[in-house]
Amino acid sequence: MNEEITVIEPVLVGPTLELLGCVVDLEERVARWPDGDRSLTPIETKLLLYLVAAGGKAVDRSELLEKVWGYRPGVISRTVKTMVARMRSKIERNPRAPDHILTVVGSGYRFAQASPEALEAARAERPMGLFSDDVTDDEPTTSNLPPRREELVGREKELEALALAAERAPLVTLVGPGGIGKTSLVLEWANRRVGEDHFSQIVWTDLAGATTADDLLGAVAGALDVVIPEGDGGDADQFLAGTLRGRGRVLLLLDDAEACAPELAHVLPTWLDQCPRATIVITSREILRVAGERPLVLGPLSERDAVALFRQRLGPGPQGGYDDKTVAALVDQLDRLPLAIEMAAAWGDLLGGASLLAR
Repeated sequence: MNEEITVIEPVLVGPTLELLGCVVDLEERVARWPDGDRSLTPIETKLLLYLVAAGGKAVDRSELLEKVWGYRPGVISRTVKTMVARMRSKIERNPRAPDHILTVVGSGYRFAQASPEALEAARAERPMGLFSDDVTDDEPTTSNLPPRREELVGREKELEALALAAERAPLVTLVGPGGIGKTSLVLEWANRRVGEDHFSQIVWTDLAGATTADDLLGAVAGALDVVIPEGDGGDADQFLAGTLRGRGRVLLLLDDAEACAPELAHVLPTWLDQCPRATIVITSREILRVAGERPLVLGPLSERDAVALFRQRLGPGPQGGYDDKTVAALVDQLDRLPLAIEMAAAWGDLLGGASLLAR
């Protein structure tokens, strides 16, 4: 028995189409959200208008290929599915559970206009107005940040530089060699942000084992606690863009990204374009060279901080033989790299200062 569909006329006000989450300006080809605009391509706009004109009836994929794309009859292509996924990421509140562009199993897609009551309720949820960027959230910041094993020593200037960069750019890449302390610095900075309620959510993603696009997208999906729809692997970046956009002022932290840097550089423009309220901070051994990226190069510790780190990790017991001159010489030999200093300090209870320095 076929499901009965109640058709409600689309709310068209001049050249605009009002949806539950946004208003689509059909002339400008822009979906206007409270957190910023998402640009629609000409073909996306044409597809949306064709579905709207169908008046709630299902439109077969082959018809869309012929009428919207101009393909000859009988052509089989995933083009429609890919385009619908991209359009949903721009106009739907939740691309996984769309309100308007619905899949009709065995046929194609149909446009579902929300009822006047639903639209009124959606407007009431936007007290600051649809086009306002001043959207507040009284909920506390949530995060999945891993616990810090040790207190960060020094790096106050670097923390200030990272905070300033994240305020001015949507994408910040903290660059430096292994063992320089990139992860520790970002964790310290992010933990301080939790108490400030600037972000609605802070999402930590460990990319140490990610080497392919599937690894990357799977790791981000896991950190966001979402499941990429089965069979939509090719559109996973669009799906995740919609998820990020739905989180509002989200801080996405991508740690140890160098092994999947090319794949990350491929998806970042989409995420940055479609998620204007998101901030992405990356740690990597190389710059990604993505438009809008703000690189920050992390150097060795200052001598003062390097000495302080060694003494802290050495502990209160074996301080004998570790005078200031010896410790300063030790950290210089280690190029004032935090990881190297910590590894050397671990031997401090077995070796005296002179022996450790000689090694």
